[in-house]
Amino acid sequence: MKITTMAPKITHPDTESSPFLQRHSSSLRIWHWLTFLFIAGSIVTVLLNSTLFSQRDNIKLVQGQLQGQGVTVTADQAFAVSREYEDKLWGIHKFIGFGLAFLLLARVVIEFTQPEEEKITFRMKMAKAGILKNDENKQEYQHYLRVK
Repeated sequence: MKITTMAPKITHPDTESSPFLQRHSSSLRIWHWLTFLFIAGSIVTVLLNSTLFSQRDNIKLVQGQLQGQGVTVTADQAFAVSREYEDKLWGIHKFIGFGLAFLLLARVVIEFTQPEEEKITFRMKMAKAGILKNDENKQEYQHYLRVK
């Protein structure tokens, strides 16, 4: 079985046709963007917890707000209140992690349901075949193979 291209080539008036520019299925594109959003959400929750919702920083804020209402609380009580907000944000972070685990499983399923020419194993075989050609794209094929 001899195959000469890696995948359907993308042609655009501004770029040359290249075997390294490849079309991907809708399911893979959706998976990619969902993964990006979940990872970004995970990073945002960590940043928020370490800055805005930091327990130690919010103790004085809680005490000040309650004193403005005529209620006096100890540092331990204020710590407990600020801890609740941090715990809620960690709960969101945990659910994002479950979503990422689901997306990892979904990626495995997507790989098995892809058409043959869109599977990663097929693309790697084509890159290996490109390296053996010894043409002007050899270094690009080597880079492509290392990245994949």
